Amino acid sequence: MLKRKGFTFIEIMIVIVIIAIMATVMGISMSAFNAKIKAAPFSHYLKRTFELIEERAILEQNEFGICVHKQGIQLYRYNQVRSFWQLIRDSTDLKSIVFPDTLSFELNIDNQKINLTDKCVKPNILFNDGGFITPFELIIKEKSNTLVLTGEYGGGFYVKQKS
Repeated sequence: MLKRKGFTFIEIMIVIVIIAIMATVMGISMSAFNAKIKAAPFSHYLKRTFELIEERAILEQNEFGICVHKQGIQLYRYNQVRSFWQLIRDSTDLKSIVFPDTLSFELNIDNQKINLTDKCVKPNILFNDGGFITPFELIIKEKSNTLVLTGEYGGGFYVKQKS
């Protein structure tokens, strides 16, 4: 009697179908997860992004800027040769951020509410090469939860629950 080694075509097809079903279920659950982004994790993500920008400004000895608008945040680097703000597009670690639809945002700079526009013309929060930033409060709201991401003049960011 001859014994065969390996798998039959049917066995391989069954495994592929099972993997496809699992991948579909994962994809559906991940898209549902993305639609339900919560304010707390997103505010901490923004905090870490702002800390990274602050560090880059100091390390590169260059000014960086953030423009907060209705749909998200765009990141800029000051071009010292040409004297203008250049949108960062090609960075691996600094990318523009799109706000989730499940959250709403407000921006206060120097205790004044800023009207968020549809497009950015120039940054409204600046990071200079000495570690100083434009003081701001970014208010992040979901249905029953409001958080405030604060950036202080001398550097440093923190997130707190708004009462």
